[in-house]
Amino acid sequence: MLRLSCDIFLRTYNKIMNNCPMRMYFVIIMEFLERFSFSSLRSALSFYIRDVLLYNERQSVDIYHVFMMLCYLSAIIGGLVGNSDYDKYK
Repeated sequence: MLRLSCDIFLRTYNKIMNNCPMRMYFVIIMEFLERFSFSSLRSALSFYIRDVLLYNERQSVDIYHVFMMLCYLSAIIGGLVGNSDYDKYK
């Protein structure tokens, strides 16, 4: 039964992947690289603030959290501005 389920899954997967345009793979790769670079820079930010800019531990953590809040908040504000300018989703 499990073997039959795997075969059905693989056939369906191959059918879907053969019909996908090549640019979809580039979008997936770029999304992965964007998330990887954001995570890498995010992890180094607190150390940079503490060791290079010479803030203490508490201040560097506060600056880090404000930066993360602004990263997520800017996406929401950008979506609201874009939606209000183009009026596509009303």
